[in-house]
Amino acid sequence: MSHSSLPSIENGAVSIDSMQTNTMDDAMLRGNGLIGSPDEISSNSSLPPLFYWKEISICAGFFLISLLPRFLGTNERPIPFQQISSGDYILNLNINEIVSQETVPNLLLFFLALLIPLSSQLTVSLMTRSTHLLDVHATLCAYLVAVALTELGTESVKQYVGYLRPNFYQTCQPSQTMDACLGMANDARKSFPSGHSSISFTGLSLISLFLQRRFGVESIRDRVPRSQRLKYRIQSVLALAPIALAIFIAASRVHDNVRTVVVCVVYRNLTQIRNTIQRMLLPWLY
Repeated sequence: MSHSSLPSIENGAVSIDSMQTNTMDDAMLRGNGLIGSPDEISSNSSLPPLFYWKEISICAGFFLISLLPRFLGTNERPIPFQQISSGDYILNLNINEIVSQETVPNLLLFFLALLIPLSSQLTVSLMTRSTHLLDVHATLCAYLVAVALTELGTESVKQYVGYLRPNFYQTCQPSQTMDACLGMANDARKSFPSGHSSISFTGLSLISLFLQRRFGVESIRDRVPRSQRLKYRIQSVLALAPIALAIFIAASRVHDNVRTVVVCVVYRNLTQIRNTIQRMLLPWLY
């Protein structure tokens, strides 16, 4: 046996550096659920402490608070028109688009951007790791806080700005004197930022980051030789598929004449700010 492969021994004592290295390697493997005794796995599968349930309750409470801006008054921009000498009205053609149907209606958005990503992440967490209940706690808090931040930011800006939709006249249904809306006055003034874009990038970014961390290159770190990382690189690319779906949902709002290009592009920049805040609040998920 080669003496170079053995820990260095001086005066009958094993080298401290070698012992620390082995301990750190074991801790890394145990933390990732790769090794561990049945007793350790069983203890990880027990119900989380009361602290975790309290933390989930706090996240849920924050989500409920984020709904308050919906009850604020919307900035009521005046109805754009120009009356000519004949008594007829000239309308602004930029907000006179007609929406016949939506590519991604609200119910479909809920399934694609929230329910499916959340249920998929919970399922993977329950099936693939011994610390699955800890992952469930992190997942629930992550989605609650992410959606709360998105809702708080999106609705607050919508109410404050009161930007007119491209189909404003269709939604507002102005009176004959053009001084009031007979239809949905508030909804007609909620074009910016886009709710569909915000929710889609929120939920689908979360599941994309989760898949990247669990199955992509980041999941193996230095445990797999470079020559064997091709599979993980491919999985890292596939983990970006949810982002492509979010881009499609945002683009569909422009296609359907419900939003403008500027609204969707500006919101994508706001999403980066939201993600930065979320990483500071929930560092264990990333």
